[in-house]
Amino acid sequence: AGKFRSCSVAISLLSAFAVLFALGGLVGRNYGFEIDTATALIELCMIAVILLLTFYGRRRRWHERWLNYRQLAELLRQFSFLGPLACPLPSPQLPAHFGNDPHRPWVDGMFRMIARDLGLAPGKTNRHYRAALGAWVDNILTEQIKYHDSNAKIMRKLSHHLHRVGTGLFVATLLACIIHVCITHLIVGESVWLLLAATVLPAFGAAFYGISNQGEFARIADRSQAMMNELLAVQSKDLNAALLRGDESLTDLRKVAERVAASMIAETIDWNFVFRFRSLDLPG
Repeated sequence: AGKFRSCSVAISLLSAFAVLFALGGLVGRNYGFEIDTATALIELCMIAVILLLTFYGRRRRWHERWLNYRQLAELLRQFSFLGPLACPLPSPQLPAHFGNDPHRPWVDGMFRMIARDLGLAPGKTNRHYRAALGAWVDNILTEQIKYHDSNAKIMRKLSHHLHRVGTGLFVATLLACIIHVCITHLIVGESVWLLLAATVLPAFGAAFYGISNQGEFARIADRSQAMMNELLAVQSKDLNAALLRGDESLTDLRKVAERVAASMIAETIDWNFVFRFRSLDLPG
């Protein structure tokens, strides 16, 4: 995941810098410096790096492995509290468009193989066992609530900052174009810089919008906020009510665990569908 995200950001920024160096020779000639060859070589290197990162990331299947490992990790997380409660293995009803996913059977098969190898959880059903399982489910919920709370705040900030920077760059481009049209004939030597601003600034603005679109930060923030609210409600109401029971029955605790697992599965499926087609691509 880290390699895929870093590579996506690098590709977007390098494409904008390639535009900058493509016009570097023009600026140099304006001040008497012959740097066309140097800037052309730098641009060539950046384009080569973009191609190298794109095709190497595809060859190493960073995107595919990121999605598959996340799915497997989430299934194992759910099994960690469903297994000891003797709840059925997670078997989500996938939407029709997931029928064409060639990697889903591999993930499900690996998960079920691990679950079979682990076998049934050893233990004797009594109040102590029930209390231990209740504490474990509560711990899972607390960790997930903290994660989604932090993730929602970070993703919302990223989305906001990228949007502001991108908008600011396009506004600056508009101002450069207005100045270029209105007064450039009155100010000698300024036209090259205005041309540079009018060309490079939108390239960087598009790069920042591309990063925001690739990362889906706003959608992730909304999803994490919704998940945090739902899990908080389950923890404060359903789980506490189940833990207050004084008998040895696991019925109420199983219902809570199955509801938590269903919410986590639904979130993972939605996340997977959003990023399924966000693979490494050349900047368009």
